[in-house]
Parts: sequence; C-alpha cells; structure tokens
Amino acid sequence: MTDAYRIVRELHEAAVHAGTADTLAQFENIGTQSQYRLPYAVTARCIAPGAAVLDWGCGNGHFSFFLERLGATVTGYSFEPAPRCMAHSATFSHVRGSESDPRRIPFPDRSFDAVCSVGVLEHVWETGGEERVSLSEIARILRPGGVFLTFHLPNESGWVERAVRALGLNKYSHMRRYTAADIRALWTGAGLKIEKLGRYNALPRHDLGFLPSKVRHSSVFVRSYNAADDALARLAPPVCTNFFVVARKS
Repeated sequence: MTDAYRIVRELHEAAVHAGTADTLAQFENIGTQSQYRLPYAVTARCIAPGAAVLDWGCGNGHFSFFLERLGATVTGYSFEPAPRCMAHSATFSHVRGSESDPRRIPFPDRSFDAVCSVGVLEHVWETGGEERVSLSEIARILRPGGVFLTFHLPNESGWVERAVRALGLNKYSHMRRYTAADIRALWTGAGLKIEKLGRYNALPRHDLGFLPSKVRHSSVFVRSYNAADDALARLAPPVCTNFFVVARKS
C-alpha cells in the first residue's frame, strides 16, 4: 500500500502547513494516522474532483480535510459545532443535527454524489438513532449511482477489543460490533448494493502515541509497522479491527 502511505504523508504535511495538525488527534503522528491509509486510498479511487460529498458524522473534521484535498465539495454533518480545522475553508459547509429529530438527515432527496462515514454507524443509537433508519436516509440523499463509503466499522471478531475486554483494561470498547452477514443484511435492506466488503487494521494504532517521538514519527518504523499490519490482515482477516464497505445506490 505504498500509494496509501504517500497519501498519509502528504495529508499530514498539508495539515501541519495549514496549522490544523495540532487540533486533530488523528494527525498527532503518522503511525496513528496510518490507520486511515486504506480509507484514504479507497476514497481517492471513488470520488472525483467536484463531487458533492457528505461527511456524515464529521466530528473534528479530519476526514473532511482529506476530502477537500481531493477536490470534493464537502458538507459536514454532526451533532457538534463545525470543526475548527475547516474554519478557513471557502468550500466546506456544516449542518448541525437536531437532537429532537436525530434519525432524519436534514437534506433533500438526491443531494450528494457520495456519502462518507468513518466510525459513525455503530454510535447512532447513542443519540436516539437506529442503524436501518440511518442507512435508508443515506440512500435517500444519494443520487442514483452515488457511492456510500463506510470505514472503521467495528469487526465482531477483531482481536484488539476482545483482548481489552478480557484483560479488563480501562479502555474504550465498542458496544456495537458487526459481522459480514450483519453488514450485508443492513445495506441490502436500505437499497444499497455492496461492491466491496473487507477488513483492515490488524494491529493497534492509538497506543503508538505513547512511543518516543523519534519512533512514532519515524518513516522507517511506520512503514515496517504498516507492512506487518497488512501482512497479518491478509493472512487472518477475521482478527482485524475494522470493516470497510463500498456500496452504491441502485
């Protein structure tokens, strides 16, 4: 995944140059940021410059920053204030969700060429949402043939969270995790045709932030860690932490 690593490096450098890297936990070091190397590469292949893209559940805006770098016209949607990292963007817009109506995504039918979701669907129940409703809403706001890209969807059989729970560690563990069968049923029920479904990130990433600065920022270390991660994901995909899904509206 050489091209994916190149995207990570270029995006990190762009964030540092823009003065936004310090506001984004995902960009603290290239090792942690490399957990997004597959999402970056897949998204870059699927989204053309000028496309109208919704970053659903945009959070602090780290993926919106990437989407704008691809030349997309980006709209962020979340229940939080607009992300600070996009404050100086001339093309980014933000819509804040209503806690009184958390299930509806407030855009007209067929508004977007693409919708991106990074670690969102598994949390919708926390704000009164429901997975099936959310996916139906995404299908509604997509244009015919539009693409829905989902990343960081927790894998039921991933080893990292299983180890965290087994050891009783004081770390976050997702309450909602998925199997491939769950995903196919949910997406099909919403009228979204899955083109690609896979798993990635077999090794921990967030803990790399505790390594010495020279290590976690070292290209040699990160390339080696990524290579080991990719090899393990190929050999034993069930142990990976995340699913990704590429789907289209029929």
